[in-house]
Amino acid sequence: MAITEFLLFVLTATLGGMFLCGVNDFITIFVDP
Repeated sequence: MAITEFLLFVLTATLGGMFLCGVNDFITIFVDP
């Protein structure tokens, strides 16, 4: 049903946001010693 696709979308968006935040923090730490 559509609920499964919605949950999958929310899960993907959450993981994507966490990944982007982690990469942003890593770049900030790497660029600014």
